[in-house]
Amino acid sequence: MESRQMGNSTLAIVKELKGAAEDFEFYPTSESQMDLIADDLSKIMTTHEFSGKELKILDIGAGDGRVLKYFFNFFEESHPNTSIKLFAIEKSNVHIKSYRKNNISLLGTDFFSTNLISKNCDFAFTNPPYSIFSPWISALISQLNFKIMYAILPERWQSDEAIKEAIDKRQVTSAKIIAESDFLEADRKARAKVHLVRFAFNDFEKESTDAKNINEKLKASRHYSPYFPSIGYKATCPFQLFVENELNLKQTYSTTTAKFKSYKEVERIRDMLKGENGTSRELVESRGVLWALLENYSRDMEKVLTDYKKISEISPQLLMELGVEYKSIRDGVEEKLLGFRNVYWELLFEELDDLTSRLTHKNSVLILNTLKANSLDFTYENAVYMISYAVEYGNELIEDSLIHVFKNLTAETSILRHYKSNTHMYKDCWRYNSESANKFAKYVLDYRFVVSFGSNFSGGTLSKERQHDLNDIFVMLGLLGYASVSMEVHKSAIEPGKEYSVFGTDPEGKRIVLLKCRFYLNGNVHFKFDQKVMLRLNVTASRLLGWVRYKGDFFEETDMDIEDGVWDISDGMKIQANSVLAITYKAA
Repeated sequence: MESRQMGNSTLAIVKELKGAAEDFEFYPTSESQMDLIADDLSKIMTTHEFSGKELKILDIGAGDGRVLKYFFNFFEESHPNTSIKLFAIEKSNVHIKSYRKNNISLLGTDFFSTNLISKNCDFAFTNPPYSIFSPWISALISQLNFKIMYAILPERWQSDEAIKEAIDKRQVTSAKIIAESDFLEADRKARAKVHLVRFAFNDFEKESTDAKNINEKLKASRHYSPYFPSIGYKATCPFQLFVENELNLKQTYSTTTAKFKSYKEVERIRDMLKGENGTSRELVESRGVLWALLENYSRDMEKVLTDYKKISEISPQLLMELGVEYKSIRDGVEEKLLGFRNVYWELLFEELDDLTSRLTHKNSVLILNTLKANSLDFTYENAVYMISYAVEYGNELIEDSLIHVFKNLTAETSILRHYKSNTHMYKDCWRYNSESANKFAKYVLDYRFVVSFGSNFSGGTLSKERQHDLNDIFVMLGLLGYASVSMEVHKSAIEPGKEYSVFGTDPEGKRIVLLKCRFYLNGNVHFKFDQKVMLRLNVTASRLLGWVRYKGDFFEETDMDIEDGVWDISDGMKIQANSVLAITYKAA
């Protein structure tokens, strides 16, 4: 019954893929094939082990993620104290859209546009399109940083010269056929005869014998702990091969210039995009910001490679006389090639105003770090995916952003009154257990109050923490429906004890003072909000926190009457992907 359901599910996926023109030779790996790989791994792990507390699993051409989910369960059982991370390279949007809910991180979309050298994993798997299996698998062997890799390949792989060359160049110790298989009984049938192949840097048979002999000697020790060789401990570095073979930089003597500083590169590229003249500005106006960033990224990467190739033309003797070291240039190449990727993701994130304007500083940093952590190459397809991902993730954080500000303003002095249903329970709670009150009390904030943040100023200016807090309040005001929120001075120019006003345009189009504030050296902050602003915050926070379900409930609990427009604010806070994805289109 289960296999029939799986088959029907696969047929539905294939139909959807064909409808979206995204079939890409999708022949799902069968459960029996996964079982064969798991059996081989189980035998290996009786004598060997994966080192480290984290195990990264990567499927290249991951499809619907079934292999990743299978081996997540396999390793979770065999490595219960190990953190298991799932990664995928996949082109089809039909498949990709299911990854986030399954905790699968996307490392690339189009295979041949993916910078494999920057990707690393412990366990890799691939079931490539058989029409292009040769360049596919030879690229993975040459460029991917893996410890062990399994592949499902057509029988003719054994005589493929490109694969042989890749195995030799990467110094892969073993390329072993662990089983023969086919797709005659698979969810999507095919007549192809295939091999299940294991690529590894270990000589497992010899190493297991050596380990057995070592353990025999160790048993006499009082604190005996068996020795297990690490899987992949002899793996060669693909980046080193790239430096030597593509840049022709052999280990003699060489150097690099100043260390790569991402913040300086961000400033340089930002200035180019905003400059009145030049090709970057023309691209922004003609094709949009994303294409301008892509063009600059391509140009920067090409320049790095060209510059370092020129160094290989300088004689080793001269480089030695200049006192330069090979390690420096190798590190320089790596810093620039991988560093530029993060620089351009950060610049793209700056352009997502519709999203970032709705997130607190903490949540903005969280999304940006996620963009960088996935090691995605900066390509058009990846940018479209990451923007959609950021919107989906951001929408989950938008409500959290407003709640964060509401709770950050909560103190004994800022509460106007508790809800009638819990007044007696919490009216004295601040005196004895403020943490409990923060967690469980239901209340509304007053429009004017004093809160203490501990420290407001650092080095004579408003501290970065307080500037972030103030910016979070600006975000909150925007979520409540106020436009063009601004202050009469820059946040860094705020002086102790002086009163400052925050202005904004209300829903009726009037320019008003939304709040006034004073920051003191003793850590106190005096806030005075417009009463309508505070009503909007109290109502919206109460709805988001689940304290009330209906407008009448809020009135019953607080004696505060509200209009429909105020009650409905939380319904329209989230952002539509299309409004942010506009950045990927040609400029209007």
